[in-house]
Amino acid sequence: MRRVIFLILSLLPLFSNAQFDIDNEPNLVKVQGEFITKQRPENLIVKLEITETDMEYSKCFDKAFDTLKKLKEAFINNGIEEESIKTRDLSVREEYSWENSKKSRKGYKAFINMEIERKYSEEFGNKLLQSLREYSFDVNYNIKFVLSEEQKVKLRELAIQEAIGDAFSKAQLIAKSSNIKLGNIYKISYGESWNFGIGRMDNDLVFEDAIEMPAITGQSFGNTGIDFNPKEIAIKKTILVEWKIKE
Repeated sequence: MRRVIFLILSLLPLFSNAQFDIDNEPNLVKVQGEFITKQRPENLIVKLEITETDMEYSKCFDKAFDTLKKLKEAFINNGIEEESIKTRDLSVREEYSWENSKKSRKGYKAFINMEIERKYSEEFGNKLLQSLREYSFDVNYNIKFVLSEEQKVKLRELAIQEAIGDAFSKAQLIAKSSNIKLGNIYKISYGESWNFGIGRMDNDLVFEDAIEMPAITGQSFGNTGIDFNPKEIAIKKTILVEWKIKE
């Protein structure tokens, strides 16, 4: 018992020091600065998915490989650079169906995923559409406009600078309205999410514009229109700046 009492008494100064440190934390003004900047994206990504079926595995694989080759040739023949055409996946799996609680094999199904990414131009858009018109098989595709790396760097730099400027402007207004004086900057938080009053703020939000298209065939493509007028993509930066209050 004596040992327990002695241990408690020896720890009391530590608790006292901890409380002292908390009580002596500087008075702060915490201000959240934010800025959203937008720009039309320069790059276009086209993702394509093609499927083939057959009762035999080897024939299904051969069909898929032949389809992949023909589609790639269609793009190249219409002037799309081979290095911008990427094959992301080619897989074959066994297919089944259920009838009267019985499982029966339907054969095999191959999945081919391709992707094209390059800087968008009207000429490239026409080449892309012409290639898909000439292609006679069913194809699902997704078109997404994205910021180029150069755009991302410039927009992020601008957003960070303006977010800090926004925080300074707000802090000066708060100080003036509250009749206090701001001291040195105590802390700047950036690059992560944090709780700030209500909700949770995300530091970097990028909104991209995608066009989802249904299956297209050579016969139906002529009646399908694609709007190659991309919307602006926004980059948002949020920064938390904390100032000491001059006593």
